[in-house]
Amino acid sequence: TDGAQSFSPVLTKLGIPPWAIALTNDSTFLGGDMDTGSYTGVSAKAWQSTGLTDTKGTHMVMEYAVKPSDASTVLMSSYGVELSTDGGKSWKPSLNSTVMFGPVAYAPSDDKVAYAVGFDRSLWRSDDGGITWTDVAK
Repeated sequence: TDGAQSFSPVLTKLGIPPWAIALTNDSTFLGGDMDTGSYTGVSAKAWQSTGLTDTKGTHMVMEYAVKPSDASTVLMSSYGVELSTDGGKSWKPSLNSTVMFGPVAYAPSDDKVAYAVGFDRSLWRSDDGGITWTDVAK
């Protein structure tokens, strides 16, 4: 409430294993982990699984990135990158890969630009908000 100058706990228990967490424009929480997958919730107490299965058939969630100009658009890294246009309720692959991805982010100066980092040391860029990707480390 003070521009990130200080923090205080909202809950002592989140209700899911908290590996990754994000908040969409309609105040929906997104949460997930590497074992049980991706969840949505209207509070940090009650969660519902999105049933997401990535390209390897697992439910791994590494990180989220919410698009600054449209918080219903969210990227999620896993094996590749998944894209949601409905605030995390459903996902579709936008970067198919057998490589695990970690950091994913929208560029603060232009949120049509997004970046994703693969655990194979690859760096990917999207110029259309996360729909298509190009390996820029080649």
